[in-house]
Amino acid sequence: MQHQNKPSTDSAVLHAEAGRRWVWLEREHPELAETIAFGRGLVALYIDELPNGGGVPLTVEAAREKLRSGLPLLEGEDLDLDLPGLRHFFARLCAWAHEQPELAATAERLQQGLDADEVRVDDLLADALAREEGALDPVAARLAIDPTILHMMTGFLVSAALMSAARANGPLLVEAAVAWEEPVCPICGGPPLLAELQGSSGERMLRCGGCGTGWRTLANRCAHCGNTDDKTLHSLAAEGREEKYRVDLCDRCHGYLKSVTSFAPTPRELLTIEDAAMLHLDAAARARGYTATPGGAV
Repeated sequence: MQHQNKPSTDSAVLHAEAGRRWVWLEREHPELAETIAFGRGLVALYIDELPNGGGVPLTVEAAREKLRSGLPLLEGEDLDLDLPGLRHFFARLCAWAHEQPELAATAERLQQGLDADEVRVDDLLADALAREEGALDPVAARLAIDPTILHMMTGFLVSAALMSAARANGPLLVEAAVAWEEPVCPICGGPPLLAELQGSSGERMLRCGGCGTGWRTLANRCAHCGNTDDKTLHSLAAEGREEKYRVDLCDRCHGYLKSVTSFAPTPRELLTIEDAAMLHLDAAARARGYTATPGGAV
């Protein structure tokens, strides 16, 4: 499969919307200057360099049966990934990281390793997708680079692959038309990053932290453990921002999930911006003893 960029008109629209959101975030949260500077380049990469591919060989009926059994579409499937596109994305990612002071040394050594064939992007992607703890540590040791930064960069690579797969399989998910009630993404199986209250009716949609897919959920249901007891579910918001941003809290599993009111779904490439806009709510929830990844979640 050959890598092709998305139409420039799509990119232009997304860049304009990203710019508007970054300007708003800079004005409202000047304390996030470093986070915003870091995020701008990353979001631009997702807009301009996201590869194609990631489709699965499933008929609509097979997809329907799989979803009804509680399995995400990608689970156990061989993805038709755009490997040339993902290699290109990772090269651009390394170039971007080289401009970040805290990442520069690792990015330079990693690029040297790629150029010398000491490491391959395909192998990094496979190890990261396997989600096996410590799978990337031998690579970091061999290249003498910071394993934390390597994990972060391969995480960005995985997000690019999963976003591409979600874009490719989105129509199949719609055609299958299955009511999905699992606490994970119906396409990639990832956890929700945030919830969106969409449209005039305020329909609650969970958005995947890996691929950006959205799926419907009950308004009064914990996204982690499924709790629907109103007495143990509540929310927290900054004064004056209650209608836009809040964090939903569950006293049963002690989990939390950020929530944003949005008239239209946030483009998957821009979810990073909405997540950054609620970092203060992350801190507030954690200060009260809640976690984004509760151990009691199912």
